[in-house]
Amino acid sequence: MQNLIYLVIMALAGGAGWWAGSWKGRDAVEAVARYQKLGEDAQAELAKAKGQLASDLAAKDAKFDAELKQLAETHAQQLQSYDAKLAGNQAEITRLSGLSKAGQTRIAELTKQRDAASTPAQRKAIDTQIQAAVVEQKAVQVEIDGRQCMPVPVPLTFLAEWKTAGMEVKP
Repeated sequence: MQNLIYLVIMALAGGAGWWAGSWKGRDAVEAVARYQKLGEDAQAELAKAKGQLASDLAAKDAKFDAELKQLAETHAQQLQSYDAKLAGNQAEITRLSGLSKAGQTRIAELTKQRDAASTPAQRKAIDTQIQAAVVEQKAVQVEIDGRQCMPVPVPLTFLAEWKTAGMEVKP
């Protein structure tokens, strides 16, 4: 009988161990299930974030491409305008050179008239005309010099200094 008692105690101890072990295993299974759910949620959030980033990047790429295209079109228009200005530039320099020669001839004629003038009043009047002709001649020469420099590229740093000094550089 004593063996039977030992056998019953052993069976009860085994049952208690199995019951306690299954309870502990149930917590572990529940914890694994919880962590799996957290992992799946994190994967879903990651996929959502990647999708959002991809769509944001695509939108920014499209905006950049549109701005780049507009910039290229604006640049092409500016180049056409510049080329058109340069195309007529040589003809304008030739026209202004003719005006300059005519102005120099006029100044030479007025100088001869002043030298031949008999009264101081006539000389003073001719000097006034000479001064006006010299001012006109200088303006024409400045225009010629400026147009001769038009095709020469200007460093951007120089233009930037003008812009920062309050002078607007306009095309």
